[in-house]
Amino acid sequence: MAINDSVLNFLMKRSVKGRDRLYGLLLKMGFRSTVLSDAKYGIKLHLNPHEHIDKIIFKEGFYESEITNELLSCLQPGDTFWDIGANIGIHSIAVKKNLPGVNVYSFEPNPKTVSRLYDNVKLNSLDITVCSFALFETIGPMTLHINEGNSGMSTLMPWHETKFHSKVQCLTTTGDALLVEGFDAPTAIKLDTEGSEFNVLKGCAAILAGPNLKLILIEADNNLLDNVDSDETVGFLKQFGFDRIRRLERNEKTHHRLSNFVVTRD
Repeated sequence: MAINDSVLNFLMKRSVKGRDRLYGLLLKMGFRSTVLSDAKYGIKLHLNPHEHIDKIIFKEGFYESEITNELLSCLQPGDTFWDIGANIGIHSIAVKKNLPGVNVYSFEPNPKTVSRLYDNVKLNSLDITVCSFALFETIGPMTLHINEGNSGMSTLMPWHETKFHSKVQCLTTTGDALLVEGFDAPTAIKLDTEGSEFNVLKGCAAILAGPNLKLILIEADNNLLDNVDSDETVGFLKQFGFDRIRRLERNEKTHHRLSNFVVTRD
């Protein structure tokens, strides 16, 4: 690890006065904008000190490790994992690193973020299929709204409470269309698309009806378990037998109005 990586890792793990100024100085001197850092599960990542998720990884070693733990406990060699809303690839990379026999597809439509996803996959020397488009219930171009500083909030379904700084056109397709094109049917899906989760699932009806899918990890409102009888996403999943829902407790300090839930069927 280069000296600037070691120094910045030390600073980012602590609330050291002047760390942002030092980072800016290194950028002016020609150093790269990302910092090489070790993370949990034996993986390495290029992290951006100005990104919300990356800051948490610096301090705690990972982001939403409860998701990765769930995946590692249920996936087996020969299974297929679809990481829908992969961001910089932490879950995809951790799964492939620790379960090399699992096929991993990473979906991330944000151009800047998918570039970093590619870099992190290459950094760990892993064979992951990176898909630089979005999944939805329709096929065609859509507008992706981007939040600078928190790329994890980029979305096809913007909401007024959040400020979006830019937008780009991206291509969308459906999960079912990918099966026709030869993609492996998923055994497990992690779905975090900032508001379009239901739309993605509607485009995966054949996948949901098929025998391969065992597990869905989905981000939803904290009160989901209190509203299962009225929630449209839950109602849709129940049509395919996915009626067992439990909430995952967060391992890192990532608490907000949404939680991660595991959905399975008998």
